[in-house]
Amino acid sequence: MISQKPPIRILIADDHPVVRSGIVAMLEIDPEANLHVVGQAKNGYEMVELFAQLQPDIGADK
Repeated sequence: MISQKPPIRILIADDHPVVRSGIVAMLEIDPEANLHVVGQAKNGYEMVELFAQLQPDIGADK
């Protein structure tokens, strides 16, 4: 059963595109987890900018 709550919005940051893609795939594989990646950043500077724009619930980096 899929949750009726709004999804948890996540921003991912990593300097390796393949790693970012893998993290996104793992987070979004289970629809019942109710997680949604709203953005991806390739470095800390980009993450700060995207965090201000997208206002995710969680910002994660390595």
